[in-house]
Amino acid sequence: MQAYSRAVKKTAVFLAIFSFSGLFPGYARAVAVVEIFASQSACDVSSKFQDFKTATASSSEVIAPPEKSASSSETREGKEDPALAARKTLTLQILECARRDVGRLLSAVGDIPLAGASAKDLQINILTRLERAGEKITRIEKRIEETETVETAKEIARDIADWRKNEYLALVENAGVFVVWGNGEILLDKAESRILQVRQTLKSLKLHDAIEVQRAFEQAKTHSLRAEENHLKAKQGIERFGKSDDVLKYVNASLDDLRNLYASLLRLSEVVAQAVK
Repeated sequence: MQAYSRAVKKTAVFLAIFSFSGLFPGYARAVAVVEIFASQSACDVSSKFQDFKTATASSSEVIAPPEKSASSSETREGKEDPALAARKTLTLQILECARRDVGRLLSAVGDIPLAGASAKDLQINILTRLERAGEKITRIEKRIEETETVETAKEIARDIADWRKNEYLALVENAGVFVVWGNGEILLDKAESRILQVRQTLKSLKLHDAIEVQRAFEQAKTHSLRAEENHLKAKQGIERFGKSDDVLKYVNASLDDLRNLYASLLRLSEVVAQAVK
């Protein structure tokens, strides 16, 4: 996910620059969302996952106290079997880790102020998937808390491992990519509005036929079209739950084009200023 981290930081930098410059007011909230998400690493269960494999192992692979049965939920003193307790504690820790990720992503995805109907539909789709993941975590937590045998605890652990591999990881990565893409959507909308404003200004000043001005404007428009094209490809990748690195390739390309676009707009402002002297 190194590509993801780079894209998140790049978006945060762009938002911070535009907010600080005063060119596009109202970005403070968007900046905060992206910077917070960029600074918080995703819940990493890799340090626990080796232990988690133990929780899914067969009875013969688990070391249990010799004087106690690994298949019984209670010891001779009437207390819960330490082997079962350890499995339940470890499993609940992993579920809590996943819950934190889902909660953070729900906030990050939901707080993006998208305007376009298509983008909002995609946002709602991802939020719905995240909410369902949270509900599933709650159901599994209840199931593991009520577990009375080691075998059932192992079965639940295996179910979690399968869910994590086949659904959860893809959802988390997809939602994370959407956070970057969604904030890029805001930047792109603002850029396109800016181009329309510039076009109207050039017409009112009767500069749209000036060679240098036209050349600078066309350069900005070219970067805008490229950014829009890559942005659309990234959206299509998110919609089909494509591999995050493949989608981020287009996200990063779009952000690079946006950077060049705003540089071109600044250059255009300088050319216009010279032309009206």
